[in-house]
Amino acid sequence: MPPPPDLLVIRLDELQEDIEEVQQVVAKAETRHERLKVLREAGASAADRLRTARKEAHDAALDAEGTEFHDALESLSVSLKDVAAQIRQINETVADFDRAMIHLKEAEDINNRCGQILDDVRDIRSKVRGGELSYADAWAAFDDLSDTRCRTLFSDYVDLLGGLTLRDTGLDDRISELTDALLDELGTELLALPARPADAAPVEGAPSLGSLIKLWFPEWTIWGVPLFGYDAGLAWVGRGTPLAAQLLAAEPAGSRGCLVADAYATYALGPAYASAAILLRMRTPAAGDPGASPAEAARAHVILRILRALGESGTFGAVVGIVEECWHEAVRQRGGQIEPANRDELDRFADRAVSTLDNVTTLRRFDSQLWDREARSVLDLLRIADSGGPPPETVRGLLNAAWAARLEKFDNRAYVNAIGTKAKRLWTPRHGGAGEKRPGSSIHPPRKPGYGTTFLPR
Repeated sequence: MPPPPDLLVIRLDELQEDIEEVQQVVAKAETRHERLKVLREAGASAADRLRTARKEAHDAALDAEGTEFHDALESLSVSLKDVAAQIRQINETVADFDRAMIHLKEAEDINNRCGQILDDVRDIRSKVRGGELSYADAWAAFDDLSDTRCRTLFSDYVDLLGGLTLRDTGLDDRISELTDALLDELGTELLALPARPADAAPVEGAPSLGSLIKLWFPEWTIWGVPLFGYDAGLAWVGRGTPLAAQLLAAEPAGSRGCLVADAYATYALGPAYASAAILLRMRTPAAGDPGASPAEAARAHVILRILRALGESGTFGAVVGIVEECWHEAVRQRGGQIEPANRDELDRFADRAVSTLDNVTTLRRFDSQLWDREARSVLDLLRIADSGGPPPETVRGLLNAAWAARLEKFDNRAYVNAIGTKAKRLWTPRHGGAGEKRPGSSIHPPRKPGYGTTFLPR
């Protein structure tokens, strides 16, 4: 009777096949643009041939003899015109898909990770055969490999494919493109990718897919876009500049860069970041709640302190006041402590953050004056029913105006939905692909060595 099959070999072979499948699919994902290129070229060729046919029909109609023949040529000309409009629509749709698509810088990263795992699989197999590794140790190495690096790789792989599909087809309602435009304004090379739900608490470190930020569900709405100012802040910290290092050194112990990222996002995005972070994401501290973290109260305190330093007048100050009141009331409802225990230390950090970020020459503070310049006219448009208008100067101006409009009648769901829809309609991506700068969109200065219905000031 033949010996039983070696289960370890079966598992290693299966794992190797899975990893190779990941490599093949990621390689195919990078051919998306090539397939669209074929469609674009076919569309252009069809349009050229159609123009020639229309000209020939027109010339023939001019020389036609007999009413019946002339009418037939006129009818053909009209039909060709309709076909031309259809081809134009097809070409515009292809262009929309192309703009939504992103080139995967991460393909090389995933392939490298796959290659390292395959090397380890071959190493385990070789050492077992050569007697250099016992079966017990080989199984332990296999379990460690499959439970850690492979699990992370497969999770990123699924998120990558799912996110690309949502982006490419526009099923994310173009929120990824809007987020890309905001990140571009903030001077990062990051791009957004829709992903599955995840722990909402911020974590230290770079995005898990290299330059792709995971746009966690359910934040695939215009209201959650300002949250990615936090990721831009982490990216700034990760560059290791002297100013970032100074601010990290001034951060209260145990913050792990979270407060620095909050400070950066608040400074760059103003009330829109506070509205999204405090009203949508942060967990209010509650008395006796073991899951509540005092870090949330500290984060909210720092964000609000920085906003007060950026301005307290007009609509800017009104929005900050509503966010602060809403947060404090929720904390009181849960019996929590509004003021963090280390308030004085947090105040010093917030003040230090503003003065430090003022020295970042590639970043402009979104204070009350800039709010009036970038968001005021957009807010006026959002307040008018069925209004159109020119695209906003910046994405952050649009986001601030949208949040200000939402907070005017935040208890009216239909109104809030209408504001979100109208705000997205005002923003249109620049033709030419994700990541390209829109004219006039840069927020960087020149580089140099209550409750119920609330009405904001008009």
